[in-house]
Amino acid sequence: MNANEPRYLSQTVDYLGFLDSKLRDLQGIANLAYELIQNADDVKDERGHPGTSRISFDVRDDALVVENDGVFRDIDFQRMQNVASGGKREEFGTTGAFGVGFIAVYQVTDHPEIISSGRHWIIRPEAPDGERIEERDVPTEGTRFCLPWAFDPHSEVRRKLRIDPIEPDQPPRFLHEIGEAMRLAALFLKQLQLLELKRNGQLVRRLEREADGDTIVIQEGNRVLTWSILHGEFEREAAQLRDNHSWIEDKRGAEVLVAMPDELPDSGRLFAVLPSETVLPLPFHINADFYPSSDRKHIIFSQDYQSRWNRAAVRAAAGALVDGFDGLPDLLGHAGLWRLLEKLDTCKQQVERGEHDDVFASFWHEIAPTLSSRRIVFTADRRWARPEQARLLETEDEIAASLILEDLGIPVVHPDLRPYFGLMRKGEIGTPLLTVP
Repeated sequence: MNANEPRYLSQTVDYLGFLDSKLRDLQGIANLAYELIQNADDVKDERGHPGTSRISFDVRDDALVVENDGVFRDIDFQRMQNVASGGKREEFGTTGAFGVGFIAVYQVTDHPEIISSGRHWIIRPEAPDGERIEERDVPTEGTRFCLPWAFDPHSEVRRKLRIDPIEPDQPPRFLHEIGEAMRLAALFLKQLQLLELKRNGQLVRRLEREADGDTIVIQEGNRVLTWSILHGEFEREAAQLRDNHSWIEDKRGAEVLVAMPDELPDSGRLFAVLPSETVLPLPFHINADFYPSSDRKHIIFSQDYQSRWNRAAVRAAAGALVDGFDGLPDLLGHAGLWRLLEKLDTCKQQVERGEHDDVFASFWHEIAPTLSSRRIVFTADRRWARPEQARLLETEDEIAASLILEDLGIPVVHPDLRPYFGLMRKGEIGTPLLTVP
């Protein structure tokens, strides 16, 4: 054999080492819950149609058991065998790459089990390649993930993954984290309608999600929260980015959804279908096909093509807010509407102080030029007026004269809006001041 002829060598993967490196990015019980919710929400039947409507988490003393009413297809089992193949990302209507996300379960279990479509798999990551998955034929209904708690600190999997065992008192504490993850994750799901949390088989928490056009209602017990969905898109910017960066997937969509609740929170989140940990300094949520950080927990806003994509999505969300603004008075009421405007203005000021990325000022910059022509001022006689049509009264004595002014045909700003008088006086809005003398 000629010494200069090339030789070919095989290359193998240290599977536990691979799991260890990926698991660093998938820590957290909430993250585990998100991955399993996402998997259930992505389930398709053999014809590619939506295949699930419910999911339940049962925190048992011996295991975490997660069930949904979908079934694994042959291709889903293949993807589980070829972790990180990325095949799921190419399938229309799906969110994630479940092979990678499933790695999150190893933070609580050594040997995860999958029971679906007549198969019972037990995965043993420490076993040789050809023996890593134990398969048996069993009768099944729906899909079940059984994750026996990894209580043994000396197991090979715990040692190789360099992760602590589960302590006996931890499972009950996981209930709150899983419940909150369910609550956040429910908003932008595609097909799941029922999410349940159990403790040793007993129902603890139940969320029902109903979508009717651009309205989403989420009910938990007696509490009902209504979300209005505003739509936007950034197709032009997306096309330009794809022209400049050919590796951007065609499947990555340029649609943006803004979810506005009828009860405004102090802050919102950025979602890539499921919630990220990127807090939005505004009282609503934004969902888009954002590029997340490597740990999939944050949305990137640096200086690369992924950040430019993400900023284009946020700007599109600002446009969606402007386009759908006329429907917000009915949803939020007069005080809620002005609380929203105050939040937009405050966010812009925070951006100017360097507290947030510049793109988040887009919401105020987009809406401000339109405010003077919109009927956004609620008057004491319970009517909506344009800012120039209403009058601000500053003192209590002047407010006492409001009935006289109304009889004279002078609309007076409703006293509930007194906390926002400073904002109303801004040049972009321009509500006039009236003194009784």
